[in-house]
Order: sequence, then C-alpha cells, then structure tokens
Amino acid sequence: MSFVHLDTDAADQAMTGIEAAAAVFGNAWTALAGQITANESGIGAGLLAQAFRAKYRPEPVRTAADQLPVAYRDSAAVGRQCVLDYVTADRTGAGAFGG
Repeated sequence: MSFVHLDTDAADQAMTGIEAAAAVFGNAWTALAGQITANESGIGAGLLAQAFRAKYRPEPVRTAADQLPVAYRDSAAVGRQCVLDYVTADRTGAGAFGG
C-alpha cells in the first residue's frame, strides 16, 4: 500500500521561493520597463526601423509582464492555503481515529 503525504515544510519553502521570484521579477521589470520605453525613440525612422516598427508590438508583452508578479504572489498564496487545508484535513482525519 502506498501513502502520499505532503511535506508541509518543503511546500512552505517552495511558496517562499515563488514569492521571492515574483519580487525579483517585479522589481527588475519596473526598472527595465521605463528604460525600454525611453529607448524606443532610438529605433529611428530609416528603412530598417520602419520594417521593425511595422511588427513591433510591445503592449502585449508589457501587459503580461505587469501581471506576472501579482500572478505568482497569488499562486503562492493559494499554495499556502492548500497547505493549511491539508493540515486541517489531516488533523480532522487523525481525530476521527482518536489520534
């Protein structure tokens, strides 16, 4: 017979890592997004620049990048709640057996 148990400490560490990655990305993106926008004027207006600008679509990337830190923080919060739910269910189950 096989039993599955959640390593709650490892799960908590994983959620902390996800939150840290969200913060690192968010801080870097905040700094770089302004630089990218500021440097767009340097693309120029020549033939190569015109061809580039015809296909250049920064807004979908900006929108997605803006949302990533929040999405990862939210995912970590859900992960933490799952751990709490697991612990609660485990204790409830153990209590049913008198443990």
